[in-house]
Amino acid sequence: MKNKNIRNILYISILSLIFFFFFLGTNFSNPLNTMWLTTLDLISYQDAWNFFKNDEWRFPVGSLPNYGIDIGNSIVYADIIPIFAIIFKILKKFIAENFQYYSLWIYLCIFLQSYIAFLILHMFTKSAYFSIISSIFFILSPVFLSRLGIHIALASHWIILFAFYIENLDKKKEALRNLNILLSIFIHFSLTIIIFIFHYIFKIDELFLKEKRIKFFIDAIFLSIISIITMYLLGYFEIPPQDGLGGGYGYFAFNLNSFFNPLNSINDLNDSWSLFFPILDQPRGHYEGFAYLGLSGVLFLFLFLLSIFKRSKSGFFYKKKKIFFIIFVFFILAISHEVYFSDKLIFSFPINQYFYGLLGLIRASGRMIWPVYYLIFFTGIIYIFRNFSISKSRIIITLLLLIQLLDLSPGLTNFYNGKIYNVNNPLNDEIWEVLPDHYETVKVLERKNNSELYKMMPDYFGRKGFMKTDIFNAARLDRVKLKEGSYLTTKKFINGNIDNKSFFLTIYNQHLLVMKEIFGKNPKYNFYLRDGIWILTDKLVVSKNNFENKKIEDLHPKTLKSDIKTKFEYNLDEGYQGLGWILKDNKMITDGYISSIIFSIDNKICRDEKKLNIYFNLDKMLHDQISNFPIKIFVNKVFYDEIDLKENIKNYFTINLDCSEEIFFVHFDIKNPTSLREKKTHLNASKLGFEIEYLELKN
Repeated sequence: MKNKNIRNILYISILSLIFFFFFLGTNFSNPLNTMWLTTLDLISYQDAWNFFKNDEWRFPVGSLPNYGIDIGNSIVYADIIPIFAIIFKILKKFIAENFQYYSLWIYLCIFLQSYIAFLILHMFTKSAYFSIISSIFFILSPVFLSRLGIHIALASHWIILFAFYIENLDKKKEALRNLNILLSIFIHFSLTIIIFIFHYIFKIDELFLKEKRIKFFIDAIFLSIISIITMYLLGYFEIPPQDGLGGGYGYFAFNLNSFFNPLNSINDLNDSWSLFFPILDQPRGHYEGFAYLGLSGVLFLFLFLLSIFKRSKSGFFYKKKKIFFIIFVFFILAISHEVYFSDKLIFSFPINQYFYGLLGLIRASGRMIWPVYYLIFFTGIIYIFRNFSISKSRIIITLLLLIQLLDLSPGLTNFYNGKIYNVNNPLNDEIWEVLPDHYETVKVLERKNNSELYKMMPDYFGRKGFMKTDIFNAARLDRVKLKEGSYLTTKKFINGNIDNKSFFLTIYNQHLLVMKEIFGKNPKYNFYLRDGIWILTDKLVVSKNNFENKKIEDLHPKTLKSDIKTKFEYNLDEGYQGLGWILKDNKMITDGYISSIIFSIDNKICRDEKKLNIYFNLDKMLHDQISNFPIKIFVNKVFYDEIDLKENIKNYFTINLDCSEEIFFVHFDIKNPTSLREKKTHLNASKLGFEIEYLELKN
């Protein structure tokens, strides 16, 4: 028996290796190759891992303060597979500087996906051949493979399969249940939620049995304590609890057509997984509920439904009561409170705001369909074995596997030899190699999670040895710290104070105009345009070229025209706003303590002086509790006036402009901006002030 087990493990290991090289090829499977980690969420993995690896050991162990300054980041919110991050940080003396462990994790996931499926199937069939062939369905599962393309940690579906396996054991069930939950905490919290729910579906009976009720509560308390300690050590509590809640429940949902919809949206491909099924419409966010079964999987769904009504030889490997519980709980959570078929809303129902906030822990509810998805496959496969002879069942399952391969061939071709990972290395200029020799920190003027700038610089910040950056991507963050840090940066920048350990980046003309206005006349500061990114440094790091010199000289703000009401719109390429604005409900509202506008006027129509009327609107919802709303106005860095918008009944204020000036840089120093979070009506921490409705230049 022991030799047979070793032989089966060897077979599955070889099978997993074949699929591993099919998906990644020999190039991307190399742990020293990081060039494929450059799309969507994969962009941040290597940067975050490098920051964690190169940082000192901290407490909590998983804290990651230098990757996203002041946002409360940790290895769990960077999605870098905490269990591997800690192991390889311990081993960092023995690994290369450019080492990545994500390809190793992919192999481990493929192997465990197949092996645990094999163990479950072999438990019921006792046929090694049938179980090994059937386990390939789980490697080929589109819901599994799609996660390998965008969320490597979330591809750990073997955790879900392990939960199924545990419930079929007679011994050590409680210990393994707890172990599985702890493992999920070390990998990804979405999996923890699934396993936690699964755990208590099978424990719920104990509540109704008097002799087991006390044990139920003792076990629950023990598991909670161990889980909380583990989560604390990994950095789950580096952000406030309310910031662990994410928006999107109901948006990232399961669609009633998802089992039959082969839409492949990985890395924005928007093509098909299927040779036979057509792509069906769905709301944009429903990619999280992707659950295409494949042609053979549809047959398994039919057998799954048949098993519900069949009294004998069904494919169920639990009592029907448990099956119904699994289906009901996960299906209801997955479809959410807004039920869609294709792009049509079938029905919806309101949810209490506090309950909705709690459901924010789930956020991407479409993922909750995964246990039901795998239950369909297990049920269909076991049904075939139980209702046909061994020889016939082997033939049938082999044919169904070939049909599944044929149907999924369009999707599988996207994975062949790492094709799904679009190699993107846009930073070719020499300056990117030189900057780390002069600076410790990389900064941006206005921080934003997973910004367009960040996407242009894959595998750069951590790899190049910078100590800190506020250009980042995190699954969750401390919203208050993010905003307060951004406001502090704006204040220092407006006042011309930047430390000599940092340089700044931007891709927006409006932010560049602010840089130029504040630092452009000082020969100490240098502007570089490299690989589509503007760089501001306080020292000459490389020689400047004529192209970028001309670009910075030719860069001028937009011109205001007389007697025309100019709407103040969100446009960072050629608008009027500088720093400190937010687009809210299609309105431009001041964000923080300092907000600025920058513009020029036509000197031909200006002799001595022009008046600029700035028409504003105070959002009553924000300011009905504020006794005063004073702002200080500065024109070209010189104090102009202080006014109180609350006392202004005209809804506009006037600034007299000296026509001898070419460019006007106006900034508002706002005393009492308020966030919806401070008013306890929303989690948004943006300190909103007033809206500029339009600008009007008058004689």
